Formats: sequence, C-alpha cells, structure tokens
Amino acid sequence: MRKAIIITLSILGLLLTGGAIIGIDVYMSYQDYQANEDAFDISEPTYVLSESNLSAEITVFVYTPPLGYIPKSADVEVIVMQNSAQYCDPISFRIKIGETVRVDFTVTISQIDVDRLKVGMSLHFNIQVTATPVYLGIPIASLTQEFDEFFLIIQ
Repeated sequence: MRKAIIITLSILGLLLTGGAIIGIDVYMSYQDYQANEDAFDISEPTYVLSESNLSAEITVFVYTPPLGYIPKSADVEVIVMQNSAQYCDPISFRIKIGETVRVDFTVTISQIDVDRLKVGMSLHFNIQVTATPVYLGIPIASLTQEFDEFFLIIQ
C-alpha cells in the first residue's frame, strides 16, 4: 500500500512539474512573440522559369524569431491562385520556429499559359500562405495565421 502511494505521488509530482514547465514556456513564447511580432515575415517570391516555360521554380524565405525554450514548428501551406481559381495543388511543408528557411517549390504551367508566355504576355498569380503552429508535435488549428497575399508576375 505504501509503495502504491509513493508511486502515485511521484507520478503526480512529475505531471505537475511537466505542466509547470509547459506553462512557463507558453508564457515565455507569448512574451517573445509580443516583443518580436514584426519579425515573422515571408519574403517576396522570386521565380526562375524553365527553358521550355513548362514550369517555374519559386523561392521564398520564411523568417521566424525564436519563441520560448521548447522547440516549436509550423505547418505552412502555400496556395497559388490565378483569376480567383486554384492553379495547382497546395504546397505544404513544416518549418522550425526560430530559423530562417529557404523554401523552393515548382509550379507546372499549363499549355495555354505557356502559349501566352511565348507571345510575350505575362502570367499573374496570387500566392496565399497560411501557417499553423505545432507545439509538442500537436498542430494548434485555432492559432492558424493567414499572411497577406503575395502577387507574382511571370513574364
């Protein structure tokens, strides 16, 4: 009986300690976010068009400041739109919070748009980006953030 009480109290102590550590980290993360709110940024997209004009390699840089002590990440989704319609499948990736990450993705260009590029027309894309924080491996959907749209003109 006494051994069971000691084990129970040990487990309770570990749970309370873990809860306190997570609580402190959440508080520190919030304070870091308030102090560095403008440090979350996504660069303007740049592109390199393939020789055949069948695809464009798009590059963006994602800047995030460190938050708290426990490592965190974010699930990022990029949607490329043209004329209010989704142009290709969404691009999803995970980044670590506190790092600057270069993100490269390829967009396949439709034959109609390839023909437009050949006659000197340009393609206009809207790029929508959303980020969902991930804490201890669990995505927190209620904190999903939508960034301002980016505009990309391919000529």
